[in-house]
Amino acid sequence: MAKQINEIELDKDSYTSRTMSRVERLRLTKKLVHLMEKEKIYTNPNLTVEDVVELLESNTTYFYYFLRDVFGCRFYSYVNTYRINEAKRMLVDTKKKINVIATSCGFNSNHTLTRVFKQYTGMLPSEYRALNRP
Repeated sequence: MAKQINEIELDKDSYTSRTMSRVERLRLTKKLVHLMEKEKIYTNPNLTVEDVVELLESNTTYFYYFLRDVFGCRFYSYVNTYRINEAKRMLVDTKKKINVIATSCGFNSNHTLTRVFKQYTGMLPSEYRALNRP
């Protein structure tokens, strides 16, 4: 998964550390992690930065800097980390077809899942399933 709350870098010198209080960065972090892990907003294939900013009651510019400074990544990298981890889980724990897994994880197509999965793991979803199923 993405960085855990206890691993995030709330105190390093960065744009957000100079423009947001530590309390605000912690609030955003907890709420973002909740939205991703509990509400699973990453499963929405049409999820945008604007959607997340609205849910966080934040500002788009601050959010971009926040993600970079605290999590060390950009928006779609952050979202795709959750999507890929869910795809991995489903590939091992279910017998669902890859196209069903793709849409369940928030990808628009089987092709997109395959491309992003290979980028993140170095293998195809079918290869991952074959190597990790009991």
